[in-house]
Amino acid sequence: MKNTLITSLFVIQAVCVTGQHDIKWGETMEYKKSFGFFYPVSKTDFFAVDYKKKQTYLQKYSDFKLKNEEEVNFEIEGKKGDIQTLAIINQKPTYFLSLKKGKNVSLYSLQYGGNCKNIGGPKKLMEYQPSKKKSKLEDDFHFTFSENGLFTCAYYDIPGSKEVNNGIGYNIFSSELESFRKGEFEFPFSEEQMEFSYRFLANNGDYFVLAKIFKDSDRKKNRLVKGQKFVQQIMVFHFSKDGVKQYDISPSIKEDIKSSQTDFSCYLNERDELVVSGIFQVRDREEKDESLPRGVFIYKLNTKNKNVIVNSWKFYRDAHESDEEIFIETKTPKDMLDKRIKPSLQFQFKVLSCNELDNGDIVGVMQNQYRTTTSRSAGNSTITTTRHHFDDLRVFKMNVQGDLRWVKSIPKRQMEIDVETGYNSAVSFIKNGKLYLLFNDNLKNYSSSSGLYHLNKKLYLAESKKTEYSFAEVEMNLTDGEYTRKTLFDFNDHKMFAFPGKFQINRGSNVMMMIFMQGNNVKHGLLPLN
Repeated sequence: MKNTLITSLFVIQAVCVTGQHDIKWGETMEYKKSFGFFYPVSKTDFFAVDYKKKQTYLQKYSDFKLKNEEEVNFEIEGKKGDIQTLAIINQKPTYFLSLKKGKNVSLYSLQYGGNCKNIGGPKKLMEYQPSKKKSKLEDDFHFTFSENGLFTCAYYDIPGSKEVNNGIGYNIFSSELESFRKGEFEFPFSEEQMEFSYRFLANNGDYFVLAKIFKDSDRKKNRLVKGQKFVQQIMVFHFSKDGVKQYDISPSIKEDIKSSQTDFSCYLNERDELVVSGIFQVRDREEKDESLPRGVFIYKLNTKNKNVIVNSWKFYRDAHESDEEIFIETKTPKDMLDKRIKPSLQFQFKVLSCNELDNGDIVGVMQNQYRTTTSRSAGNSTITTTRHHFDDLRVFKMNVQGDLRWVKSIPKRQMEIDVETGYNSAVSFIKNGKLYLLFNDNLKNYSSSSGLYHLNKKLYLAESKKTEYSFAEVEMNLTDGEYTRKTLFDFNDHKMFAFPGKFQINRGSNVMMMIFMQGNNVKHGLLPLN
């Protein structure tokens, strides 16, 4: 795990009322190296990590003032443990470390209190013997955390083969890091038949693993012809006190669904209903247009009695006259696309969030994310450049019956070369009955007089130039999807750039920590979500 931050000095806090947001700002502080761990625990307090002379220090800030600081010791039984991750468990900063002994590897926790002092020393949580197939570059353990910060699932993969299916070993821990559910499970599909797509730990400690299952009849043909796979169903594996339950989500449409263009997220609501929602694209048999994702879906199931409440797969045309209408409404005209990139590569949407409203309606947020790679000769060598694209946002609403009410798109262009820094992408949250989207943009996309977005003949790429920088906000009405878009900050407001990919949201405290940076300076803001 790579943790690097920061700190030096917070002075006086400032409150900035911007639109609907009362943001509390700390003063500018000096940072070291690059970003590290920071996490809000309330609307005034947060933890941070600092590095001084190769030592790691845990820090607690209150009202943006440093209150506590302690050195972190990673030694376990005379050896330094390997850091797997750092998380906040029950409001306590917790390091997870692995330690190898012979053929086995063990997982330990190091937990700290609000005063940054260690609680009880290293605690052994579990151990296992890794498969010989495990890559040395792979972490020994993987983690999923519940949104309320009370439960932890640590798991390890059990690689399959042609004869043996994939499996996992898992251990679920309470807020006190006591194990209450563990085991090993072999999935009923081979590695060629399935692809793990989403993992989720509910606020009651139940664990969910979602996987795409491919069509058997198409698998070999598709691999040889186009490398494409098509989704036969989505399987949900539900690890609970009653064992491992399995749910089959079968698409309610007849068309072949592309695996590479299908993405989703899930959660368990307060009524113990599993909600899975996402985006899909069907195969265009005439192969006239590979560029457009075709629709969205919602699946809702009562996990108590296994009754399916709704399984609805809707094309965009169910809410609009055509897919083309969605394309033009939301994006720049087709002739503005990069001619060097295949259209099919420019539309790979990923689900950013899935939100259930009080009346049971679902609002989903997606982002068009893809990578392109180019190579050029430089003497006797070849230079390869990878570009990470973060383009249009797309928002949809489906009612409790599964009817698609509307689809809206927010056109944007963002790109990073080689390394993803967190400067691009977007964050979303619902506050006071409205959806908010925050992202970096270009001032040229906005009116110089009103600050509101206006569509030019050209959609300008988000820039980190001081004179062109805009930190933009979309405020969307969830009744009909109508929205306003404006510049929330420009560079002169804070003399810094936002890094939305590094923002942290604490759902328990309903607060989001924002981070702005420029040169050797960093600034934090706490934005309440209610």
